[in-house]
Amino acid sequence: MRILIAGNDGQLAACIRQSAQRLNIDAICVGRPDLDLTIPQTITDTFDRVKPDVVVNVAAYTDVDLAEDQLEQAMLVNGQGAGLVASACQEFDIPLIHISTDYVFDGENITPYIERDVVSPINAYGRSKLMGEDKVTLNTKKHVILRTSWVYSPCGKNFLKTMLNLAHSGKRELKIVNDQFGNPTSAIDLAGAIIKIAENLVQNPDDKQLFGIFHLSGSGITNWADFALKIFEYSREIDGPYSEVFGIPSSEYPTKAQRPKNSRLDCSKIAAIHGIALPVWEKSTKIAVTKYLELQDWRTKKPRNAQ
Repeated sequence: MRILIAGNDGQLAACIRQSAQRLNIDAICVGRPDLDLTIPQTITDTFDRVKPDVVVNVAAYTDVDLAEDQLEQAMLVNGQGAGLVASACQEFDIPLIHISTDYVFDGENITPYIERDVVSPINAYGRSKLMGEDKVTLNTKKHVILRTSWVYSPCGKNFLKTMLNLAHSGKRELKIVNDQFGNPTSAIDLAGAIIKIAENLVQNPDDKQLFGIFHLSGSGITNWADFALKIFEYSREIDGPYSEVFGIPSSEYPTKAQRPKNSRLDCSKIAAIHGIALPVWEKSTKIAVTKYLELQDWRTKKPRNAQ
């Protein structure tokens, strides 16, 4: 099986490539300028050259706050660009796995979101990703749209790394919002699941139930402040950096883009149809913390804020 990963800059692309290598699966990451979601010819040229069995689109505009000022660019990449990839998949008869987000919801539900719940994004990033979902659904039949949330890993830009970097820089106290709830998702776990889904699609191309919209995130629920507490708990266990965490309401930490209060995703559909359930977030967080500290070689040094 040959997987084409559209986008090569982010943490998920790196994790998919690493997971594929361990499984002896051919995974090729292609990003700008060779594959530019705003230039259709680069997409079809890449498909012609790579000849993939399945395409995974992880390329995206991901700066949630900046998207409020750059809505046109976010829509161009996350909306129109996603549609162009989907059109190419339809033309070449290749199944597409498209990565979406919990931010297509407004966060007002009191229960975890299921795939059939009404979408109503409350920020520009969410609107651009919803446009991408609509374009993918319209432009190609063989698609899997994966909505995920709170993605982290030892690489790329994410909350886990930000917390550890702040602690290592000497930040003794951190105020973190405690009224936004969701499912932290390890990009390492997510990558393995994506490869499993790709195998399912390639092996069963006519099984219609394998296609559609699915929710996929780490098992278990937390808030950002408690997530940070766990990160530092695991870091301290192996002599890594840590900070004291103080939970605050979102009203005390204003951001340009509004965030949903409830990002919890119900993942029972993908468990039933694809046989996939990600590990509990605490277990995967501990693994990610350990791997990141190993990469930084911080564990041999006493944290700057230790007494």
